[in-house]
Amino acid sequence: MKRTTFLCVVISVLLWSNADIAYSQNLDINLLEPINHIDAGTGFNNSMLFITHSAAVFEIGGVLGMGFMGWLKDNDKLTQTAITTGATLGVNLILTTAIKYAVNRPRPTAAYPDRIINHGVWLTKHSFPSGHTSSAFAFATSLTLAFPEWYVAVPAYVWASSVAFSRMYFGVHYPSDVLGGIIVGAGSAYLTYRLKNWWDEQQCSSSQMKSSAALAYSGFVE
Repeated sequence: MKRTTFLCVVISVLLWSNADIAYSQNLDINLLEPINHIDAGTGFNNSMLFITHSAAVFEIGGVLGMGFMGWLKDNDKLTQTAITTGATLGVNLILTTAIKYAVNRPRPTAAYPDRIINHGVWLTKHSFPSGHTSSAFAFATSLTLAFPEWYVAVPAYVWASSVAFSRMYFGVHYPSDVLGGIIVGAGSAYLTYRLKNWWDEQQCSSSQMKSSAALAYSGFVE
């Protein structure tokens, strides 16, 4: 648990550091503006729209799909991954929402309507951290921790990074919002993964103690 505690401290420091930096807007807005003003035609805009909306679909579909396949094939690994990933997304949602309301940072389109274009994406008023980014990286990290192969990690993180980029393209998040989302999302996944392993170890130890007690009792009775 020491590494988990250390990770929590690092996440907290980074998050509040980013929150403080967020109000020094110059670097953030200067990095965001050229991304937001990319003019690659309707096809690019539609692709970004698909990617930005894919977060919830892929995450919910992924959890339900793994759970169903785990049940159908009696695959405990898939079932446990579905449960852990679902828990990760829940933890991430709580942390992201709490930080959003604590920081209460306005969206770029609201703070700089003369410089940042809203390409037609619905949004709430809270900007830091990026919720789409945090959930995408929570999902990608949870999958990679469960299945640490390159053919899982590479597509997962390429997709998550595309979601993060799309949020900046639409002008609804600053680069620091996206960075904060990556930290919260990956941190949520790692924290949940470590807690699950700790719980499994406790359950295993408890079962072993019960088995030893039963054997001792059996020997005593005989």
